[in-house]
Amino acid sequence: MGINVELLRHEPPARPLAKGKRQERPVFTVLEQVIDWDGLLPQLLGRVYNSGRTPTIDRIDPHGYVIFDEAQVRSLLVELPQLAKVAHEESEQPDGARTPAA
Repeated sequence: MGINVELLRHEPPARPLAKGKRQERPVFTVLEQVIDWDGLLPQLLGRVYNSGRTPTIDRIDPHGYVIFDEAQVRSLLVELPQLAKVAHEESEQPDGARTPAA
């Protein structure tokens, strides 16, 4: 089972909330989506979990949802190279790091 990642933008309500009215449901726009078809991400997460180098990545629950705010996303982006360091197989490497086929 893979871990799918979505980058969403939270849109503000189209109109201000009137007094006594119920809050409208939030609107999210999908900016980017990565589907882990091969189930590689859980394996990579297990290699860095509780290593002390990836406190933001350690918050990811492979069986649930996690939502990061802007500051946490910035921390996550700093930690992502740690996953590339523990990738053993070529298929686990980020697309930009793969060696071209001969």
